[in-house]
Amino acid sequence: MTQIVFHSTNRLITLGIGLMLMLNSCKSEFNSEKIIPENVILEESWFNSISPNPDIDQVNNLMKKDSSLTQIIVGAILGVSKSSPVDSAVLHYLSDSINLRLKDSCEKAFSNFDWNKSLGLPLARLKADFPEKSVPAFYTLITGFNYGIFYFQDQYGLDAIGIGKEMFLGNTALYDHLSITNPNFSSYINRTFNTTHLPEKIITAIVVDILPDPPSNRLLDYILNEGKKLYLIKKWMPELADSTWFETTQDQFLWTKNNELDIWRFLLTDKLIYKNSSKDIANLTQPAPHSMGMPPEAPGRAINYIGYKIIENYMKSTGASCKDLALEKDYDKILQSSKYKPR
Repeated sequence: MTQIVFHSTNRLITLGIGLMLMLNSCKSEFNSEKIIPENVILEESWFNSISPNPDIDQVNNLMKKDSSLTQIIVGAILGVSKSSPVDSAVLHYLSDSINLRLKDSCEKAFSNFDWNKSLGLPLARLKADFPEKSVPAFYTLITGFNYGIFYFQDQYGLDAIGIGKEMFLGNTALYDHLSITNPNFSSYINRTFNTTHLPEKIITAIVVDILPDPPSNRLLDYILNEGKKLYLIKKWMPELADSTWFETTQDQFLWTKNNELDIWRFLLTDKLIYKNSSKDIANLTQPAPHSMGMPPEAPGRAINYIGYKIIENYMKSTGASCKDLALEKDYDKILQSSKYKPR
């Protein structure tokens, strides 16, 4: 298997300066665009209804008003069976002492978070590329550390996104405690559980809803599908720091960028990129402490950067629209048309 070489620190510093220049260029480009930010529709009724003594009439009205979300809370979050009384379960959820403490922690964590400033422009750019796509309303709640962001249809059939606020508390010992029994709270994952990463995660959820699933189980298809996600997020959120966009530390991102050629060689070894392998897809494209088969410095999902570069080249080479990109399922065609040459 090809050895991936870790380049010198001086080279990394040079790359860092280059990245800063690129980011400044992107910012000036989008600052000059004449686009009206979308107004973020935020529904905090469920979150704000958490109190020591919730009013039963208000709770019943809330359950009727947000009936689709009520079903999710009762079934997926509380695990209440259809034969059990729903109103008593919801009352207990809203008055639970743990949820009360979590609500206080969430209010502190979100005290300086501006929903319109964080999401208004990204949603407007998304709408410009996909005018038929409705802008979702956002519903905040406490999910018992089960769900960070989830897509659903409201009672009118419109797009909506639920947000478990307790999954974005920032640096807290709660996540470290949960990691003892739940690998979903491992440090390489929970380092993104904060309001800095929240807008990126929301846009990611919308992108996932837009993109069709890869047509086959080849690693290539999944790499390019991940590349599509990264490309669209970057296009709609150019202000994001690369470490937030790629969900790594800055050093890990620079390592990935600096080793692009060797990562590509790794994928070509034994034609790994063309193999049908659910195991390789899971190990290499999904969150992990590091990338299997690469040096310890390689972050999880490092190969997704290759997917992004291929998609970036494809869009430059073909002039395709974002909608064309989303619908294109011929990944061999994308790779060939991209004329991708790693650096």
